[in-house]
Amino acid sequence: MNHTPKTDAEAPNPDHDHPAAAHDPVETGRIGGKARAARLSPKRRSEIAAAAAAAMWTAKRAVAPQVVHAKNVGVLKIGGAEIACAVLEDGRRVLSEREMIKALGRANAGGQTYLRRGADQVPIYLAAKVLRPYFPEGFQVPTVHYIPFGKTAKTGTAAIGVEASTLPVICQIWTDAWHDGKLRADQHATARRADAIRKGLEHIGIIALVDEATGYEVDRVRGSLAAILEAFIDKELAAWCKTFPDEYYVNLCRLKKMPHKPGSARPGCFGGLTNNIVYERLAPGILDELRRINPIRESGQRSAKHHQWLTRQTGYLKLRDHLAKAVTLMEVTSTWEEFLLFLDRFAPRVNRNLSLAFPLPKPSRLSALDDEPTN
Repeated sequence: MNHTPKTDAEAPNPDHDHPAAAHDPVETGRIGGKARAARLSPKRRSEIAAAAAAAMWTAKRAVAPQVVHAKNVGVLKIGGAEIACAVLEDGRRVLSEREMIKALGRANAGGQTYLRRGADQVPIYLAAKVLRPYFPEGFQVPTVHYIPFGKTAKTGTAAIGVEASTLPVICQIWTDAWHDGKLRADQHATARRADAIRKGLEHIGIIALVDEATGYEVDRVRGSLAAILEAFIDKELAAWCKTFPDEYYVNLCRLKKMPHKPGSARPGCFGGLTNNIVYERLAPGILDELRRINPIRESGQRSAKHHQWLTRQTGYLKLRDHLAKAVTLMEVTSTWEEFLLFLDRFAPRVNRNLSLAFPLPKPSRLSALDDEPTN
């Protein structure tokens, strides 16, 4: 067999065999790639393809948006529009971008959500060039991919959410451009919708609205209550020390018209009265938590005094301050009803209706002192 190498005149010439490649770099590369692939073994071609696929998916994962889950979901009704909303597990409040666009009366042109304007990607509902002068400096629309759940979530498919705090700004942009006469006639409907939503938000914060619509306000209050209990209730029982002064029980007996016998057992009703005067007025949830961790035993008594479970740095100090105020009010009043009237004004019970703020009379025992003749 003759293995004499071919001369330049006999060697394959891509430019001669493919005239279009002489002037088209892309076509030249395509032809060269095919020629290279033809020289490789099937195993090598498979390895190269697998490596390319792995690199492609690695790149896609690197730029893929982080997806978070919704903690609470609901529907925000404002300005005649309904927009799905959610509070995410990281605390962000978001509105469904799809439903917000619908509420503004803007359609996704050709399915597009964003348009490129220079170096920025502009949401389709703000893509009109006439709106750009009305953007606040550095304005962007933060979005997040999230998984909704609950009654309003039909599937586990990720949705795109817009941070709720940007809705008033978006509405203001449309309204300002409309008032300045910069919009086309076919854009006026969106501006009117934006103005209606903006007016609905004028006196109520968007964050509070989302919390209410999703039920997150309950969780927020629960979290606040947990912080209060952490500050007031101790994890370990403190040693008993005299906390309620004798004046407290002396005046309590006087106001309830009961005899006071030092050293004798106190009436059973004093526990309920003390809950009313003291523990219901310290902070939200304190009495319920004390009852939980310090229950009544089979003997009918608690294993410790409630105040032994209060933290020394917060709860116990607040109790001592409150007792001083309560005893002072006891000493200047003559009847139980009068005492409660002043106590409800100056140290109201938590989560109870307050009496109307009519002017209070002078405490009866102080008035009696004023009426005494002077020498």
